[in-house]
Amino acid sequence: MAYGFSLNTLPVWTAASYMRFGPNDRPATRTTKYDVLIMVLYGAFRFTVNGEPVEITAGEYYLSFNGSKEEGNLKCDSPFYFYIHFKKNIYDCPCILPKRGRFSVEEMLPLLDRLTEQIGSRSNRVTKASIIYQILSLLKNSKKAAGGEIIDTVHNAIKNDPKKNFSTRELARLCGYSPNYFIQIFKGQTGKTPHAYINSLRIAEAKRLLTSDKASASQVAAECGFSDYTSFYRTFKTVTGYSPGEWKRIKPKGT
Repeated sequence: MAYGFSLNTLPVWTAASYMRFGPNDRPATRTTKYDVLIMVLYGAFRFTVNGEPVEITAGEYYLSFNGSKEEGNLKCDSPFYFYIHFKKNIYDCPCILPKRGRFSVEEMLPLLDRLTEQIGSRSNRVTKASIIYQILSLLKNSKKAAGGEIIDTVHNAIKNDPKKNFSTRELARLCGYSPNYFIQIFKGQTGKTPHAYINSLRIAEAKRLLTSDKASASQVAAECGFSDYTSFYRTFKTVTGYSPGEWKRIKPKGT
């Protein structure tokens, strides 16, 4: 069961508004008493949540859950964003809005403008709630694009630090999802667990390096992030059907 903002209930909102930061403005430091949905329309919003740095750029949303410690200790890039406060609505359930994702600013803006207009005119709460449910529905449908972004995030993490042995929990945190939901989306996109997918990336790079006469198998193992040669040897043979030495000797050039 996935963990996140439940869409099987009717979330109760308490406040909603546009917000704009100047060049030197930063978020307040606080412990939230509600679930906070932040949708960035322009610029970049940065803060720390429970000790972890978070960046939300234009076209991204982020959910800060009830009881989170938020610290305004990171410089923002003049963000213009919309926030909605909800009463606690986080559950293990089949239908959730994940912690973060993307949306179309062009599609979202008319809904946000309508909601702001209704709040200003003091219309009935049902009318305002109906617009908020449309906003949540749009975010839910937009999350289908999240899989590609997860893959990009994992690729970039490996590219930037190829020798690091990333845990599933750490990769999930980088992508802004719970570990279980991260694995669910990742496997749906790639057909592999994150661990198996990362190994396939490392073995692909190892095959490339092994074609060079300058690199020994043990050097390649270290370059590709394997903690020891035994682990590299076992993984390489499982994936390719060859030992590293066999691959280096017989693999045709250009393959």
